[in-house]
Amino acid sequence: MSKFKKGESGNPGGRPPGQSEKVKELRDKITKLVDSNFETLQSEFDKMNGKDKFHALDRLLKFVLPPPIGENILDSLSDADLDKLISYLRRQINE
Repeated sequence: MSKFKKGESGNPGGRPPGQSEKVKELRDKITKLVDSNFETLQSEFDKMNGKDKFHALDRLLKFVLPPPIGENILDSLSDADLDKLISYLRRQINE
């Protein structure tokens, strides 16, 4: 059981400002790390089997590529708004 009443949130003000800047800063640092160590990373990557290569790329690309459209929209919603959206989608699925 949730410690909050229906429609209430533990974070009524939503996510704090600047969260997206922290993510952008982390992405930038990882991109610089990859750029400055590309030859070493490429050498190690070439030694991996296919499955390990896929997992390595999957993990790295999340930090290097821009976020999918819509990800930032959801990040900006408060917990209460996210709850409303989830309820709405559940109603749509059950109709």
